[in-house]
Order: sequence, then structure tokens, then C-alpha cells
Amino acid sequence: LLDDLIDGDVAPGRENAVILASQTLVPVALQSLSHLGEDATAYWTDRAFELLSAPQYEATHEPSAERYAELLDRQSVLFGFVTGLAAVTTGQDDETIQRAERLGRIAFKHAQYVLDYEQYHADGRETWNAVALRTESAVFDSLERWRGEIERLTSTYDPERALLIRA
Repeated sequence: LLDDLIDGDVAPGRENAVILASQTLVPVALQSLSHLGEDATAYWTDRAFELLSAPQYEATHEPSAERYAELLDRQSVLFGFVTGLAAVTTGQDDETIQRAERLGRIAFKHAQYVLDYEQYHADGRETWNAVALRTESAVFDSLERWRGEIERLTSTYDPERALLIRA
């Protein structure tokens, strides 16, 4: 939500509602996580700062390829948390949890680069955008590298499940 506020994607006059909603969602999410157990709550707590600092990072830095990579890494924490949480709540070992978290983070980055490509070619106004900050070949190289890593991370999954994740 705060990212949308920083990017100017919030309707005029609704800025305070976005701030209030984002402030309300954090404790609500934590309360919901507490129902999943102490491990789930601790898992969130270890990752929350990095995720919640992403909008501040974007607002206080000028765009560059390196800074965009840092911002994307911070934003990817949410997807990594969701996929890692599934492993935490099912009692998986640390290696499985880390693999699940890595899968979520990479899937987010891949999806964001695809979105960046579409947005850049639609209007070209985005400044925090992979295509605006990197060469097109570098963008495609990253996408290919992440697809390979997704395939590697899902190689031990049931083939039907792996196919769904890779799609």
C-alpha cells in the first residue's frame, strides 16, 4: 500500500486512508499469524523490518539499477515469507523452509520484471522500473536465470505441482 502511495498510484484525497490501512494491516497480520503458532509469529518478526522498510528505501533514494535490485529484494520478502510460512507451519526442516522462501522471492522478482516490461512499453513513465534502469538484454538474462532457479528449486516436487508453479 505504501508503495502505491510513493508511486503516485493512490487517488487524490485517499492518501490518509492508505496510511491508515497500512498501519492497521500490520498488527492484524501479526494477530492472524499468532493463530498459526509461535514459530509462524517468530518467522514473520524476523522478516518484517526488511519488508516494511522497502517503501522508505524507495522514497529516500534516486533510482538506479543497483538500488532497484535492493528495493526488489526488500519487496520480495513478502512472497518469500508466504511460501516459507507454508513450510514453517507444516513442520519442515530449515533447508526446506529456506528453499520455499527462496522460491517465493524469486517468483516475485520474475513477476515484477515481467510487469515492469509491460508497464514500460505501455507508458514508459515508471522510474523504478527494471527496463528503465537496465538494458533489455540484462532484463531478459535475469528472467532466464530466475526461471532456471525456479526449475531447480521445484525439481524435487511432484511433477504436476512443479509444472503449476513453473507456469
